[in-house]
Amino acid sequence: EWPAAAFADASAKISVGFVGGGGLADTFSQAITGKNANGREFDVKKLGGAGEAAGCHIVVVNDAGQTGAVVGAVKGKPVLTVGEGESFTGAGGMIGFIKDGAKVVFELNLEPANAAGLKVDAKLKGVAKSVKGG
Repeated sequence: EWPAAAFADASAKISVGFVGGGGLADTFSQAITGKNANGREFDVKKLGGAGEAAGCHIVVVNDAGQTGAVVGAVKGKPVLTVGEGESFTGAGGMIGFIKDGAKVVFELNLEPANAAGLKVDAKLKGVAKSVKGG
């Protein structure tokens, strides 16, 4: 959940930016067409780099080499960061997807989320493989 000030107004869209891996942005965009979250539609963007990340509500880092730059660019801002690999949350990312055998699970890092004013639902915490900074 984002603080109210993260949106220009009640009808503002949730901006989802993708750094690296343009195909994932296209797939996500197709999957959410016609859907909303708490009445807000989505706006999907392919970002040229970390410098554009602060203008989003969610940033998906699909290029591990960009993790540090993206995390640094949005530090303390109400931007949810999502990535993959066990090092993502260790580098300051908020949600990191990892392979666990045949399954994909995720880790939560609440420290940067709390610092950014984001509230993480208890249900999400309950299904995470691990929760740091809680």
